[in-house]
Amino acid sequence: MARNGNDFARRLLRKEQETMKAKEHAAKRMYNALTSLREAADELQESVDEYMRLERTPRAQLGELLEMTGTELRIAFDLKRELVAAVEHDDTDDASDTAVGAHAAAPEEEAPASDANEPDVTDDAGDGDGTDGSGVYPVGPHWQ
Repeated sequence: MARNGNDFARRLLRKEQETMKAKEHAAKRMYNALTSLREAADELQESVDEYMRLERTPRAQLGELLEMTGTELRIAFDLKRELVAAVEHDDTDDASDTAVGAHAAAPEEEAPASDANEPDVTDDAGDGDGTDGSGVYPVGPHWQ
């Protein structure tokens, strides 16, 4: 029990500071994880594009070979970068900075919970291989 109002106020403020530090730490981890996800998605998309230029493998077959989930496959072939935002490089951001700043703000655009806005990953021929019926996935900017 607090001896007086000052002790009570100090304890209350100390708890608030601990909570704020925990929130700051969680916000930084969240931002770093999101940045890592975006970088990994970008690298995946670039490497899949490079591979598809060299080896004309059906998209579904490549997914099976790599044991990719449907979501991973959609991200890998997301030419318009609609599923995972592109990596933004901020030259003014200092990794040693302790302030969370604008990075802890809510995302500019919330992704809808439904699959309605996801790119169409069905194939034109309906044969399940992700192609137009030729068995070869189109490469380069003509994917969609």
